[in-house]
Amino acid sequence: MQEADFNKNYKDVETRKVQKLGSSSLFITLPKKWVSKWGIKPGDKIIIEMTNDGALRLTAEKSKFNIGRKAIKIDLDVLKEPLTYAIPCIYSLGYDEITITGKKIDLDSVSKDINELSKFLIGLELSEAGENYIKLDCLLDSERLSAESLLRRLLNIISKKVEDISAYISSQQQIDIVAKDEIKKVIYMSLRRVLESNVDSLKESVKNSVIAINLTHITHIDYILTKLTNYIKQEKEQKKEIKDVSTIKDILHNVSDLLDEIVMSLLLPSVKRISNGIKLLSQINDNINKLSDPQLRDILTDLSWSLNEALFISSCTLYFEGSSAVEKEE
Repeated sequence: MQEADFNKNYKDVETRKVQKLGSSSLFITLPKKWVSKWGIKPGDKIIIEMTNDGALRLTAEKSKFNIGRKAIKIDLDVLKEPLTYAIPCIYSLGYDEITITGKKIDLDSVSKDINELSKFLIGLELSEAGENYIKLDCLLDSERLSAESLLRRLLNIISKKVEDISAYISSQQQIDIVAKDEIKKVIYMSLRRVLESNVDSLKESVKNSVIAINLTHITHIDYILTKLTNYIKQEKEQKKEIKDVSTIKDILHNVSDLLDEIVMSLLLPSVKRISNGIKLLSQINDNINKLSDPQLRDILTDLSWSLNEALFISSCTLYFEGSSAVEKEE
């Protein structure tokens, strides 16, 4: 037997004498080595599993809770970036426990940052606080969330936003744009889901990386759509006529269709989807060139660029090993 196999299968066996407590209760003491290893203290819970072969399996509840949990410490005295940058990154990488330390922690300031971050970092909570430390727990079980469902949810939110903008251009009604935090919630949940995944194949690993990259492009697309909305609002408030309404609506209609091809290509790689996406992008650019408003043209050109980058990243899915678009040479 290899030494590694021996260490893996080795069991520390001890014999304990059953003792009596009171008139009917029986008990045995817990091994000191096990108590020390898991930090068992009076009042802690022990899980007892009874099997049909007469065995009893004792598991420290705290050890079961910590299986697979990822923890990290941040020293504020050394950290070179704001917590508002660091924590979303750590959250996205799948850490379940974040301990923030420092000689002089401004609890009020850090708590304010955490409250702001918790608006879009689902499951993030402040669990402990002391003089020189703060502990955060992330209670989001991302294993229950599929990347597919999150991407579809993201597509629905963005598509609804595009439809609302299109309707707003030619109406006098107030526009009800989805809150930015709602977009960010799904973006960060998706990032956490794909970046923390333990994948069994290179194909799945590459696919998760492609999804993560495209999430950043989708974030920028949402930003440009918000910029477009604000510009249209400003023009309407100043009683200015929105020119080329029909052309803008055609562009937005194609944007919605193109987003569908971009996201669905991540889930179901398809040459047809990518080809459709390229045609839609060409139509978008042709219509942008027809616009008479230079500021509007600049905004939509930026949107076209981001869509092009996202489509390019999605097209990489065609070359995954096992894809119907790829014939592997022997």
